[in-house]
Amino acid sequence: MDYLSPILYLTDLVWLGAFLTKKHEKSQLRRNIGWIILIAINILVADRWQVCLYKWFRWWQLWWWVRYLADNKKVIIKVLPEIISWWVVVEFVLAVGQVVNGGSLGGIFYWLGERRFDYMTVGIARISWFGDNFVRAYGTFSHPNSLAGFLLVAVLLLDKVKNSKINKTRMWTINWLAIIGIILTGSRLVWVVGLLTVIFRFKSKFGLKMVLIGLMLMVGGLLFENKINWLGGWSNQSVLLRLNLNKSALKMIGQFPIFGVGLGNFLTKLPDYLFNFWIIQPVHNVFLLVLAEMGIVGFGWLWVFLNKKIEWRKFGWIWAVIVMIGMFDHYWLSLPQNLAIMGVVMAMSLRK
Repeated sequence: MDYLSPILYLTDLVWLGAFLTKKHEKSQLRRNIGWIILIAINILVADRWQVCLYKWFRWWQLWWWVRYLADNKKVIIKVLPEIISWWVVVEFVLAVGQVVNGGSLGGIFYWLGERRFDYMTVGIARISWFGDNFVRAYGTFSHPNSLAGFLLVAVLLLDKVKNSKINKTRMWTINWLAIIGIILTGSRLVWVVGLLTVIFRFKSKFGLKMVLIGLMLMVGGLLFENKINWLGGWSNQSVLLRLNLNKSALKMIGQFPIFGVGLGNFLTKLPDYLFNFWIIQPVHNVFLLVLAEMGIVGFGWLWVFLNKKIEWRKFGWIWAVIVMIGMFDHYWLSLPQNLAIMGVVMAMSLRK
């Protein structure tokens, strides 16, 4: 799993090439002294300082990419629609193939990140449609939920940066491929956020009453989902797991409120806070995760820094989607593909 081990990716080699060929500004120590002090303290308080150092390197690498993409925004905007379009197609093809095949397809897809799995693999995500059981679509991701979030943000970003080459027919096709892919992932959270996105987009046509009715129907669907006999198969422990992880995170924050337990050290400390259940996963809430690992000081510093650097309204609804999903899952901070596309949104939102 990506959040349990350090990995060298092909994109790291691409980054290294870009880093070595880019002209770098002279370091301004005074401008970065706050970050240097915060990072040093965060590493010192961590039980596993090596993991903390590695995670800070990954965060710095992400910010480097954000700056790099922002500096080359005109070029990026020209090629980004093509990249997103083709990647949605690849993920759709792979998602359908995995569901039909009952497991991974292998071959070239392995080198793009597909895990090796089949229906009987321990811990694999499954879903039941009309009484028949299927694996949920993983694509090139480590979990269907992260694929679903990626696809939703990808098509919303495409809608923002599309050019004349992306005509209505092509946009319609890409949107529907993404929708089918999201359905095949079986991610209930992204289903709800996706429906909210549709309602938000068409609120001017249908009016506030229809929006409220749509919200009521969605909430009702979630409440009575276990009574639907043609759809099911999800783990009954998913809600309980999230609640227990939230409780563990809150206890951790209460014990280490100022500087946290160190970036990347949530999993290291988690066994000390587990009672009556055993699971090694990050807390499924990005805000609690940052607070637990960076403390109030780090969380506040990061919030001020991002507010200063990013124009949130520019891609407001995309950021709203990331926040809504981030309230119930961790992959925007823990998995490389989701971090990468969030970095692209951040670069497009960066102030001049």
